[in-house]
Amino acid sequence: MKFIVIFSLLIYVSSYAGSDETVFEDGFELIQCISETVYTENFNIANQNAWPFDWQESGTSIEVAEVLNNQGRLVPLASQSPYSLGRIDHPLNEVNLDVTFSFEFEDATNQGIGFYVRSNGGFLVNTNPMGQGYAVFLERFASDQSRLGLWYEHDGIETAFIREPEISPGVFYDFLNNTQYNVRFQVFQESATHTRLRAKVWLDGTTEPSAWGVSHLDDYAVLQNLPGSIAVDSFNTQSNGVITTGIKIDQIVVSRLCNPVLSMSLPVEIANGLQFAEGPVWKDDFLLISDIETNTIYRWQENSGLSIFNSNSGNANGLFVNNQNELLAAEHGNRRVSITDDSGTISLVDNYQGNLFNSPNDVVVSSNNVVYFTDPDYGLNGRPRELAFNGVFRLHPTLGLMAEYQGDAINNKPNGIILSKNESHLFWSDTQTGTIHKLDVGLNGELSNNRNFVTNLTIPDGMCVDNQGNVYIATWNNALEVYTETGNYWGSISLPETAITNCTFGGQNNDELFITGRNSLYRSQPN
Repeated sequence: MKFIVIFSLLIYVSSYAGSDETVFEDGFELIQCISETVYTENFNIANQNAWPFDWQESGTSIEVAEVLNNQGRLVPLASQSPYSLGRIDHPLNEVNLDVTFSFEFEDATNQGIGFYVRSNGGFLVNTNPMGQGYAVFLERFASDQSRLGLWYEHDGIETAFIREPEISPGVFYDFLNNTQYNVRFQVFQESATHTRLRAKVWLDGTTEPSAWGVSHLDDYAVLQNLPGSIAVDSFNTQSNGVITTGIKIDQIVVSRLCNPVLSMSLPVEIANGLQFAEGPVWKDDFLLISDIETNTIYRWQENSGLSIFNSNSGNANGLFVNNQNELLAAEHGNRRVSITDDSGTISLVDNYQGNLFNSPNDVVVSSNNVVYFTDPDYGLNGRPRELAFNGVFRLHPTLGLMAEYQGDAINNKPNGIILSKNESHLFWSDTQTGTIHKLDVGLNGELSNNRNFVTNLTIPDGMCVDNQGNVYIATWNNALEVYTETGNYWGSISLPETAITNCTFGGQNNDELFITGRNSLYRSQPN
């Protein structure tokens, strides 16, 4: 992508061939993990007067802990505190977790349930050690209105980050008696010093909502990077006498979360001195990158660094290698998408309904050879435009060329474009609006259901997808921003240049991340 606006850039100089690598560190240890389920409990055992043996009461806080009708049932011991709370703990030694479970209230008006992670097994200030951890709470506690909340506990003191009564504006949570609800709760390190907590709840038998009901980013130092157990709380606002109603919990699944941002090494500069680097793509056993302004495509290899692959690239920008190992290039200079095989380079497509493209910017090809590309006007360089719009195009092998999106020539600049891991969705970036769009891919590659995937980014550029389907977005804000395919934010990979233009995965296992800044090439490897 080429801009008329000139940005002030921070340029780091190292060996052009990449033999002298410069590592940019930010002072914390990165953690690699493997996504896997670490604990499940369905309570599919005979009724008994205790939870399975590996669950332990915290202190003497439980009036009833039993398995009844294939559910774990908890009733707190009545106390003189503002509310009565019982806690039962299960040993784990995990930091980053995705937890799902179902629950029912027997007396929703007075009850609540909490689920802790990073717990130390303590119970408020009543045990040694005193209670500690992060939690999701679902409750009618301290209010006659249902709430979904995120909390932390330290030295036995519980504090709410957020307590949200509304599913959406004007639509309130309404926890009913003897009605099953499902919960998803995630806690993971977003950086060395900050933990992301988020949760959602939905009625059993309905579709899990895509949006999180509550989310919070916490920097409380004591709980950062802290491994611990899981725990379940049952509490009741009837603090005197004997409590007879409890909560029922079931279908607990605890999975280790792997934040891809923290599973990769810090970026290393492996080449620099480029004028406008773009379009990285892995081909065979080497990397190709475009240098738009020098009209060159470079090859990068581990032991030899950069060498010229094509010295007359048509000012190529985005590159892609299809299933036939052919190289496709979005060429600014020639206003076309080209394709290169062993016999040479030819034009794949250069016009729409007889009008030349503006300056094709990025390209991606599906496994069944449907070609998608963006066509903003960044590379016109004073040449007259023939299309009245900046677009996103689809080229089908037999059905021909279709304009899937026709944006305003001034206010929309389609730029980066990628397919999801399973090719069911397509993403494209609008640099002008700071938005990533997400669309559904149909049987013939047709696109539908255009919606916002991420908004308010600083000049989003190229994108790439890892082996798990996470989406990496290059921005002109010194960073790659990383999201799940459903739009949940993992965090940011910082780099020492303002203009981060694109990225790709390559290497023997397709797990090495290559990143182009405007002037340099970087690599991040799995730990």
